[in-house]
Amino acid sequence: MHELPMRTRIIFLLQKYVALVAVIAKRPSSISVGATRVIVQTIGDIGTLQSCITDVHDELVSTNLLGANPTIMDVGANIGQWTTSVKLFYPAATILSIEPDPEIFKKLQRNVASLTDVETLCCAVGSEAGTDRK
Repeated sequence: MHELPMRTRIIFLLQKYVALVAVIAKRPSSISVGATRVIVQTIGDIGTLQSCITDVHDELVSTNLLGANPTIMDVGANIGQWTTSVKLFYPAATILSIEPDPEIFKKLQRNVASLTDVETLCCAVGSEAGTDRK
């Protein structure tokens, strides 16, 4: 997070602490990530979001691993923390976000709805074709 502009870091940290208070009180909250807001419901959601922002910056942005307009798959997208983090640094990226859990998938769709060039799929990815019927 230290590489982000100071204003962005301060806003994120303030929102993070407000979200923590809300989550502890068992209320959903949201945190701004660039052009979108990620709705968080657990402390894990908040921690994963912060980790994703840091990881995307440290592993992709600072290494110049991707071009300005990458095409990316987010397999096991959860609620969209990694997808929104990628769009923070690569607003022109095209992303396919895949999440197999139907309930989590609804949260993913809500969190990435305002982002351009993001497609979501509710399915699993594996080495064999098949279905999981519970």
